[in-house]
Amino acid sequence: MSVLQVSSRCRYGILATVELAKMNSGGSLTISQIANRQEIPARFLEAILRQLKLAGIVDSIRGKQGGYFLKVSPEKVTMGELFRLLEVDAEDKTEKDSHLEGTFLNNIFTKASKAYVRALSEITLGQFVEQVGKQKATIDYAI
Repeated sequence: MSVLQVSSRCRYGILATVELAKMNSGGSLTISQIANRQEIPARFLEAILRQLKLAGIVDSIRGKQGGYFLKVSPEKVTMGELFRLLEVDAEDKTEKDSHLEGTFLNNIFTKASKAYVRALSEITLGQFVEQVGKQKATIDYAI
């Protein structure tokens, strides 16, 4: 059976861009601030943020008051773009079972994975951050 696979690199990159999108009104965040806020291993973030910087999605400022910030509006970047940028072989993110390869069932799972990537392309980072904020606002486990 095929299963959609998302790498830690992709998850961490999306979490980092979500955190930066929350700061879009101004300011920047250091790697350690992003890592702490999103519970991401800081050692992976530097390479991920460098890739996002090369793609023109984030930028950085050096110095004591420096850090990373979102270079583009959260409404201008889609979750699909982030997924394709951060995920290796994003168009074919199925883990293939050698017994199913070439079968009708495998073809269904491959189509589903591609539909998943297309669906991500319909959601902007801004919409995603807004929905995450609503979800956190409605879930309150305080006693």
